[in-house]
This record gives sequence, C-alpha cells and structure tokens, in this order.
Amino acid sequence: MQLPRRLATAVLISGASCLLGYILWATRGNWRGYSLLRDASTAEIDIRQVARAEEQCREERGHYAPAGEHCDALTVAVSRVEDDGFRVQIQAGYSTYSVRITPSSNERLISLYTDQTGEIRMGTRSQPATVDSAPLRHR
Repeated sequence: MQLPRRLATAVLISGASCLLGYILWATRGNWRGYSLLRDASTAEIDIRQVARAEEQCREERGHYAPAGEHCDALTVAVSRVEDDGFRVQIQAGYSTYSVRITPSSNERLISLYTDQTGEIRMGTRSQPATVDSAPLRHR
C-alpha cells in the first residue's frame, strides 16, 4: 500500500510544479506569442530612436557618426535596439547616413532601413530592408 501512496504524492508534487512553472511563464508575458504588429511597432520605434541619435550627433559634431565612432546618444540608442532583439548596421558620411536593423534572433521578423531623408523602408529577416525596399506605410 506504501507504493501507490508514494506514487500519488510524486504525481501531485510534479503536477503542482508544472502548474507553478506555467504561472511564472505566463506572468512574465511569454504567453502572448508572436505578434507581427508588435514586432513592426517595436522595430519602427527602434529605428526612429537611432535616426534621432544620428541627428543629435550631427548637431553636436557637425557630421553624422559612423558605426564605432563615440557619440553618447548613438551608443545608448544602439544598445537599446540590440536589447530589443535587433542588429544595427550604420553607414555614415559627412552629410549622409543610413541605418538598417535586422532581427538578431528568430523571435523577430521585421527588418527596417532609413537614412537622412527620414523615409522608413521595410523588409524581413530573410529579405533585409534596403533603400529600394517598399516604404513603411500607416493606415
């Protein structure tokens, strides 16, 4: 009679552990799953943040900052975008710049591109955005 009682206790404990694990997982927001709208919105906010940082660097230095050049605003913006799950590629010259963000993991799908014109163009993980990509449009 001891074995069935121990088995029932083990099943009860493992079931409670699974339930607790699910509750912790769900309360951390992971239950939401993938959302194309949320992904696109995050990507747009992120690329605009990097573009604003480039403009700020230009105001401070008189030129846009290429990747690797120390500019506090750009360093902070790139760090935030990377924390959101994107890679940041920056090309900058004296009077022009371009920024492309691409997914750094499978949790992201959207890729965006912008330059000093302010036009944001959209691509995907498999077809990264370029200057020739379709413009991002809002309804």
